[in-house]
Amino acid sequence: MAATQLGHGTKAALQKFRALNPQALVAVTGTNMTAFTHERPKMPELFGPYGLVLIEDGDTMRAARRAALAAVIARHYGVRVDTSQALPLIAALDMAPDERETFVTSCLGPLYTNLRHRYLLETLGTYLAHNLCVTAAARSLYVHRHTLTYRLRSIESLAGIDLNNPFDRMRAELALILSRTSGWSVPRERAG
Repeated sequence: MAATQLGHGTKAALQKFRALNPQALVAVTGTNMTAFTHERPKMPELFGPYGLVLIEDGDTMRAARRAALAAVIARHYGVRVDTSQALPLIAALDMAPDERETFVTSCLGPLYTNLRHRYLLETLGTYLAHNLCVTAAARSLYVHRHTLTYRLRSIESLAGIDLNNPFDRMRAELALILSRTSGWSVPRERAG
Protein backbone atom coordinates (compact mmCIF):
# COMPACT_ATOMS: atom_id res chain seq x y z
CA MET A 1 0.00 0.00 0.00
CA ALA A 2 1.20 3.54 -0.71
CA ALA A 3 -0.25 6.98 -0.01
CA THR A 4 0.94 10.40 -1.19
CA GLN A 5 0.85 13.95 0.15
CA LEU A 6 0.31 13.09 3.76
CA GLY A 7 -1.00 16.15 5.55
CA HIS A 8 -1.47 17.35 9.10
CA GLY A 9 -2.78 14.67 11.38
CA THR A 10 -0.43 12.17 9.75
CA LYS A 11 1.27 11.26 13.01
CA ALA A 12 -2.04 10.27 14.63
CA ALA A 13 -3.11 8.42 11.47
CA LEU A 14 0.18 6.50 11.40
CA GLN A 15 -0.21 5.53 15.07
CA LYS A 16 -3.74 4.29 14.46
CA PHE A 17 -2.70 2.45 11.28
CA ARG A 18 0.20 0.76 13.09
CA ALA A 19 -2.10 -0.24 15.98
CA LEU A 20 -4.59 -1.80 13.54
CA ASN A 21 -1.83 -3.42 11.44
CA PRO A 22 0.88 -4.44 13.93
CA GLN A 23 2.51 -6.78 11.37
CA ALA A 24 2.92 -3.95 8.83
CA LEU A 25 6.31 -2.62 7.87
CA VAL A 26 5.77 1.12 7.34
CA ALA A 27 8.16 3.57 5.69
CA VAL A 28 7.51 7.32 5.54
CA THR A 29 9.63 9.59 3.36
CA GLY A 30 8.61 13.22 3.23
CA THR A 31 4.91 13.27 2.33
CA ASN A 32 4.82 9.67 1.06
CA MET A 33 4.03 6.48 2.96
CA THR A 34 4.52 2.85 1.93
CA ALA A 35 3.32 -0.10 4.02
CA PHE A 36 3.95 -3.81 3.52
CA THR A 37 1.55 -6.28 5.12
CA HIS A 38 0.78 -9.99 4.77
CA GLU A 39 -2.95 -9.22 4.68
CA ARG A 40 -5.12 -6.48 3.22
CA PRO A 41 -4.40 -3.46 5.46
CA LYS A 42 -7.07 -2.33 7.91
CA MET A 43 -8.23 1.31 7.68
CA PRO A 44 -5.89 2.46 4.86
CA GLU A 45 -8.32 5.31 4.12
CA LEU A 46 -6.81 7.15 7.10
CA PHE A 47 -4.38 8.56 4.54
CA GLY A 48 -6.90 9.60 1.89
CA PRO A 49 -6.52 8.24 -1.66
CA TYR A 50 -4.06 5.35 -1.76
CA GLY A 51 -2.71 2.63 -4.01
CA LEU A 52 -2.89 -1.04 -3.12
CA VAL A 53 -0.67 -3.63 -4.81
CA LEU A 54 -0.10 -7.36 -4.27
CA ILE A 55 3.48 -8.54 -3.90
CA GLU A 56 4.08 -11.14 -6.59
CA ASP A 57 6.87 -13.72 -6.34
CA GLY A 58 8.34 -11.90 -3.32
CA ASP A 59 9.35 -8.92 -5.49
CA THR A 60 8.89 -6.12 -2.95
CA MET A 61 10.83 -3.60 -5.08
CA ARG A 62 8.39 -3.99 -7.97
CA ALA A 63 5.42 -3.89 -5.59
CA ALA A 64 6.69 -0.70 -3.91
CA ARG A 65 7.24 0.95 -7.31
CA ARG A 66 3.76 -0.03 -8.53
CA ALA A 67 2.16 1.02 -5.23
CA ALA A 68 3.84 4.41 -5.53
CA LEU A 69 2.48 4.83 -9.05
CA ALA A 70 -0.98 3.62 -7.98
CA ALA A 71 -0.89 6.20 -5.17
CA VAL A 72 -0.14 8.98 -7.66
CA ILE A 73 -3.10 7.85 -9.79
CA ALA A 74 -5.26 7.65 -6.65
CA ARG A 75 -4.32 11.19 -5.62
CA HIS A 76 -4.90 12.49 -9.16
CA TYR A 77 -8.43 11.04 -9.33
CA GLY A 78 -9.24 11.29 -5.61
CA VAL A 79 -10.00 7.56 -5.24
CA ARG A 80 -8.30 4.44 -3.93
CA VAL A 81 -6.64 2.37 -6.65
CA ASP A 82 -6.08 -1.35 -6.65
CA THR A 83 -3.49 -2.57 -9.14
CA SER A 84 -6.00 -4.80 -10.88
CA GLN A 85 -8.10 -1.70 -11.69
CA ALA A 86 -5.28 0.30 -13.22
CA LEU A 87 -2.58 -2.12 -14.35
CA PRO A 88 -2.28 -0.76 -17.93
CA LEU A 89 -2.02 2.80 -16.63
CA ILE A 90 0.53 1.81 -13.99
CA ALA A 91 2.57 0.04 -16.67
CA ALA A 92 2.43 3.17 -18.84
CA LEU A 93 3.64 5.29 -15.94
CA ASP A 94 6.42 2.89 -14.97
CA MET A 95 9.14 4.36 -17.11
CA ALA A 96 12.61 5.66 -16.44
CA PRO A 97 12.74 9.26 -15.14
CA ASP A 98 14.41 10.57 -18.32
CA GLU A 99 11.74 8.93 -20.51
CA ARG A 100 9.02 10.35 -18.26
CA GLU A 101 10.55 13.82 -18.49
CA THR A 102 10.80 13.60 -22.28
CA PHE A 103 7.17 12.50 -22.65
CA VAL A 104 5.80 15.16 -20.27
CA THR A 105 7.83 17.88 -21.95
CA SER A 106 6.71 16.78 -25.43
CA CYS A 107 3.03 16.78 -24.36
CA LEU A 108 2.91 19.90 -22.23
CA GLY A 109 5.85 21.95 -23.48
CA PRO A 110 6.27 25.28 -21.69
CA LEU A 111 3.31 24.56 -19.42
CA TYR A 112 5.65 22.12 -17.71
CA THR A 113 9.10 23.56 -18.39
CA ASN A 114 8.41 27.23 -17.63
CA LEU A 115 7.50 28.06 -14.03
CA ARG A 116 5.61 31.12 -15.27
CA HIS A 117 3.02 28.85 -16.91
CA ARG A 118 2.65 26.26 -14.13
CA TYR A 119 -0.74 27.66 -13.03
CA LEU A 120 -2.01 26.54 -16.42
CA LEU A 121 -1.29 22.92 -15.44
CA GLU A 122 -3.78 23.27 -12.59
CA THR A 123 -6.26 24.84 -15.00
CA LEU A 124 -5.82 21.98 -17.48
CA GLY A 125 -6.14 19.33 -14.75
CA THR A 126 -9.28 20.94 -13.36
CA TYR A 127 -10.85 21.27 -16.81
CA LEU A 128 -10.18 17.61 -17.56
CA ALA A 129 -11.40 16.54 -14.10
CA HIS A 130 -14.69 18.35 -14.74
CA ASN A 131 -15.21 16.48 -18.02
CA LEU A 132 -14.52 19.54 -20.18
CA CYS A 133 -17.27 21.56 -18.50
CA VAL A 134 -16.14 25.18 -18.56
CA THR A 135 -18.70 26.32 -15.98
CA ALA A 136 -17.83 23.65 -13.40
CA ALA A 137 -14.09 24.05 -13.92
CA ALA A 138 -14.29 27.85 -13.65
CA ARG A 139 -16.33 27.55 -10.46
CA SER A 140 -13.80 25.09 -9.01
CA LEU A 141 -10.91 27.44 -9.84
CA TYR A 142 -12.80 30.53 -8.60
CA VAL A 143 -12.39 32.29 -11.94
CA HIS A 144 -14.84 33.70 -14.46
CA ARG A 145 -15.85 31.48 -17.40
CA HIS A 146 -14.19 33.93 -19.81
CA THR A 147 -10.95 33.73 -17.82
CA LEU A 148 -11.03 29.95 -18.05
CA THR A 149 -11.76 30.07 -21.79
CA TYR A 150 -8.80 32.42 -22.26
CA ARG A 151 -6.56 30.08 -20.24
CA LEU A 152 -7.69 27.08 -22.28
CA ARG A 153 -6.78 28.88 -25.51
CA SER A 154 -3.37 29.69 -23.98
CA ILE A 155 -2.91 26.04 -22.98
CA GLU A 156 -3.70 24.86 -26.50
CA SER A 157 -1.38 27.43 -28.04
CA LEU A 158 1.56 26.89 -25.67
CA ALA A 159 1.36 23.08 -25.59
CA GLY A 160 0.36 22.68 -29.24
CA ILE A 161 -2.65 20.54 -28.37
CA ASP A 162 -6.31 20.57 -29.33
CA LEU A 163 -8.49 19.89 -26.28
CA ASN A 164 -11.33 18.87 -28.62
CA ASN A 165 -9.15 15.99 -29.87
CA PRO A 166 -9.54 12.86 -27.65
CA PHE A 167 -5.96 11.69 -28.36
CA ASP A 168 -4.51 15.07 -27.31
CA ARG A 169 -6.65 15.03 -24.15
CA MET A 170 -5.51 11.51 -23.27
CA ARG A 171 -1.85 12.45 -23.78
CA ALA A 172 -2.31 15.62 -21.71
CA GLU A 173 -3.95 13.73 -18.86
CA LEU A 174 -1.26 11.06 -18.88
CA ALA A 175 1.40 13.79 -18.91
CA LEU A 176 -0.27 15.49 -15.93
CA ILE A 177 -0.20 12.24 -13.95
CA LEU A 178 3.42 11.60 -14.97
CA SER A 179 4.41 15.12 -13.92
CA ARG A 180 3.13 14.29 -10.45
CA THR A 181 5.21 11.12 -10.18
CA SER A 182 8.36 13.22 -10.02
CA GLY A 183 7.56 13.89 -6.33
CA TRP A 184 7.89 10.16 -5.60
CA SER A 185 11.25 8.58 -5.51
CA VAL A 186 9.84 5.59 -7.32
CA PRO A 187 12.20 2.67 -6.66
CA ARG A 188 13.93 1.41 -9.80
CA GLU A 189 15.59 -1.94 -10.27
CA ARG A 190 19.34 -1.71 -9.84
CA ALA A 191 21.53 -2.55 -12.78
CA GLY A 192 23.59 -5.69 -12.21
